[in-house]
Amino acid sequence: MATKYSLTSEQLDLTHNLKAKLYGFEKTYKNRDDEAYNAMDNTRVNFFRLNPTHTLQLILDCIETIYFLDLFCSQKEKFTLSQKVPFSKKYQVAFRLSDIEYDEETYVKIENRLSRLGIIF
Repeated sequence: MATKYSLTSEQLDLTHNLKAKLYGFEKTYKNRDDEAYNAMDNTRVNFFRLNPTHTLQLILDCIETIYFLDLFCSQKEKFTLSQKVPFSKKYQVAFRLSDIEYDEETYVKIENRLSRLGIIF
């Protein structure tokens, strides 16, 4: 059945990537919660020594999701995923849209930590 609207291949790629990202949110969140629960079983001190990788991955995924959804909404048919956008721009857009004050110091900490962990952004 023909419809008035159809998705471009780039838009379809976005929907598939978002589906995978949402599944990743759930998995990462569960892993982070499991680590926190296990750490609290042992001692309260261990809770503060948790590996922050899961939290950083959630932050990165949220920033990218907000950025690409905003891009999709603003560009509609002209939307493309192939644009190379610096993480700093994605971060600023996501924070602006979330009504969170941009903090350069926090941004630098997140970017440095992600780089050291080898997480590509």
